[in-house]
Amino acid sequence: MKYQSLHGHSILSDGVMTHEQILDECQKNNIGVVAVTDHDTLIKPEIFERIKNLNHRVKFVSGIELTADFVPETKIKIPAFHIVGLFVDPTNRPLLSHCEKLKKVRFDKVSKYVASFSELGFSITENEILAEVADGGTVGRPHVVAALNKKQSNRDLIEKFLEDFKNKANTDNKLMVMVKEYENIPQERKDKARWFTLFLTPESPFSVYIHDPDDSLISIDQTVSFIRGAGGVALVAHWSFYDKKAFPLDLVEKLVQEKRIDGIETVYVFGEDLFLTPFSKDRQDLVLLSEKYNSIQGGGVDFHTVAHLQAMSNPKYITDAKKTEKMVEKILEKRPDLDTTWTTL
Repeated sequence: MKYQSLHGHSILSDGVMTHEQILDECQKNNIGVVAVTDHDTLIKPEIFERIKNLNHRVKFVSGIELTADFVPETKIKIPAFHIVGLFVDPTNRPLLSHCEKLKKVRFDKVSKYVASFSELGFSITENEILAEVADGGTVGRPHVVAALNKKQSNRDLIEKFLEDFKNKANTDNKLMVMVKEYENIPQERKDKARWFTLFLTPESPFSVYIHDPDDSLISIDQTVSFIRGAGGVALVAHWSFYDKKAFPLDLVEKLVQEKRIDGIETVYVFGEDLFLTPFSKDRQDLVLLSEKYNSIQGGGVDFHTVAHLQAMSNPKYITDAKKTEKMVEKILEKRPDLDTTWTTL
């Protein structure tokens, strides 16, 4: 199994598979090494022990995807700003405590989402959202969407919002771009994607997106400190998604040069036809930057579903799949000091 994915999610955050299911699906799709990097959530030691005892052909690496908020040089809030940690110790007390604080911020948003969607006419309760969250996991926007999608009345109502959105786009160029992006989303993903397009991102036409409170904001340097404190390496995740005014490429280079970050994801948005072309230049720039400073390169499918993992074995995406070969081996060559206790390598 040649390929690797060092970014992905289980039921503990916004994925749909257990850790064991992830390993099985990886084996089916030629993925020999996988890191599960749940949002602000560490693997439970008992789950790791179960994985270890499987002696699975697919090798597992403990990881996390931590939320950061800004880079000190610009001090501009960056929505959905994520730093991936690999080889982290899931029993590290400071990191665990930090995750609990971040989880609380997420759970505190639930009642606000319920109020906002109810005001728009949708039927949803806090308990319905929390029922979508795995035991010990963290809540996120996908859980809100899952709860909303379970009711036919909500699915009927969103069609009216979608029609209104398209009508408004006829006289608004910015909305027209969003409509075209939505139309290009694969049909099997539109059922969930429309909730994000219409409501759950800051730029949505009927946005109910909730920003984190100012007193919970944390810098990239603080986030990296927690990952390194747990023995891991920290990588900037999917840089193309961020506001380039807040986090331009020269600032990424500054962080790498000053060793304030250990590396960068250079493979991401895997199998997403909508993004592949505009993001390809970004990823090429990040590869050149990483090679210039001999920093770590990571990334992968950023899987949440079985279909995401299947993209790795799709001949259509073989160019990106090949970029993941020996990714972990190259990391360990650069950082032989890393502790592999919480891996099955």
